[in-house]
Order: sequence, then structure tokens, then C-alpha cells
Amino acid sequence: KKLVGVHSSLISSVLFSQTNPDEIVSGGYDCISSIWSLDSLLPKSTINFGELNCSTTAKSTDSKSSQVFNPPFVSSLRYMHQCKVIAYGLGDGTIRLHRAADLQQNLLTVEAHGGLITSMDVMGNYLLSGGIDRCVNLWKSQSKWRRSRKGSGHNKKKKTTKSKREATETFTLERLLQLNHEIKINFVKFGLFSNMKDNIDGDINRGLNVVKGCDEKEDENDEKDEEDCEEIDDKDEAVRLLSQLSVVVADTSADLSVYLSPLTA
Repeated sequence: KKLVGVHSSLISSVLFSQTNPDEIVSGGYDCISSIWSLDSLLPKSTINFGELNCSTTAKSTDSKSSQVFNPPFVSSLRYMHQCKVIAYGLGDGTIRLHRAADLQQNLLTVEAHGGLITSMDVMGNYLLSGGIDRCVNLWKSQSKWRRSRKGSGHNKKKKTTKSKREATETFTLERLLQLNHEIKINFVKFGLFSNMKDNIDGDINRGLNVVKGCDEKEDENDEKDEEDCEEIDDKDEAVRLLSQLSVVVADTSADLSVYLSPLTA
């Protein structure tokens, strides 16, 4: 089988869907990504990042802001949130989240690195990214459902009136930490090495720049008739994961580094 007719340059990344064995997603140096049907051999959804102007951009607090030397070609892609979302690492240093059911739906864009993102990895809701800016970033992505009420009007005598609720799922990408590796990064990978702490010479605290998150505040302009749905977050599982999390980095010096990361300490 051959899937043709979309890409015009080198295909840099291909991934099988974990929930639909009939689908694969591809990304290339032509700034194009496509979801293909292996049954029909045709693209089901396509996006051209070179023509996309995302309005949902979250600025990075990193001093090494994204540089515009490279076009937004696809260098890495990963499924997230039970394959509902595809995370793209692009040549312009941004990470973009798009809905897998329709790649035209840009959910979030974050200025993540000061140049080309060379590699990404996903474990649960955690995303690892590395780039030519010699940095490794650890991100946590969460989803939240928001219901907005659209009522037919208010009556002073009655507290509430009948209203219709529309639920919208939004996504966030919060950077938990940044590791300054000092050498350009080719490849990053998650690992769970909790039993190897005494055997590996590596300490995540060396060169580590911890990014403190801030509590999100409700927008004062939000309507009072909007409410956030309760979000289920397994905090115990998150603590367990982070306490055992390790990062494997391959760089341009042909060395392989293992960083142990007791993030909850």
C-alpha cells in the first residue's frame, strides 16, 4: 500500500492511532500533516501549518522565545488524551495541539523552544520536548469541560429559567520544569528508573531550571451563568509518576544521558 498525493517533501514522522488501527498520521518538512485511512488509502484530514495563523497562542515565559528562522515544518508528533488530540513539535519552536477528528481545529499553541523542536515523547498527560536550544521541557496537559448556559431570559420573581447548556472541552499545556542540557538535543524519551537511583550517575538538579506555575484566575469578564464542570484528576497517580520519572537524552555529541528526576521532592 502507498499513501500518496499530499506530501511534497520529506516525511519526518509517522504514528499509528492507538484507538483506530485503520488510521495513521504523518507529518513532513513541507509543513503538512495528514490523517490517513489505511482502508481507502486517502487522507481523512489535512493541515498545512505554513498557511495556518493560530489565534490561540500561549506565550512562553522563557527568555529564549521562539525564533522565526525556521518554517513550521513537522519534526515530531504524538497522540495525547486517548488519541483525541495530536501534539505537534514544529520547526519554529512551537508545540501545537490539534483535534485528531479534525486537524483544522487548533486547540492550543505554545512557544516552547528557541528554535527547532527535535523530539517529543508522551507518558499519560505528560509531554517531554527537546530542541536545538539545548533545553528539555516537561509539560503537563489537562482538559476541562466548560458549560455555558444560554437562557431564554431572567425573571425577577423566579430565580432561574430554563436554559440550554453547551459543553466545550478546552486544553492546557503547563510547563513543569526545564532542563538545560548544554548540548543540542536529538532525541528525548521518558523512562521509569525508580530502582536505578544508586546505579546511575545523574542528577536532575544539575542544570535544572524549575518553572513555578501560577494558579489560574477566573476572567472577570466571564459571564456569571458559565460554570466549570468538575475535572477528575488522579493526583496520587501523578505524584507516583513524577517521583519515578527519568529522562533519557541523546545529543549531538553522540552521548546518551540519563537524568533522574525526583520532581516531588
